[in-house]
Amino acid sequence: MRPEGAKSWRWEVTPRWKRSPNSAYVSYRENANSAQVKVYAVQLVLAARRPRGWAGHRCAAEAD
Repeated sequence: MRPEGAKSWRWEVTPRWKRSPNSAYVSYRENANSAQVKVYAVQLVLAARRPRGWAGHRCAAEAD
């Protein structure tokens, strides 16, 4: 039973997981694999280097 006059509770939960049985809990927002970050960086660089009008697509900024 709740005590009389008690305010409602507000729960705040931060999901965490273990990368291995002997490690500490880590937030789900942490990078699990630095290789994923490297692949993303390479893709970003390649996208920035593609020629204007590549594959027939042009954005409004390139129209002039």
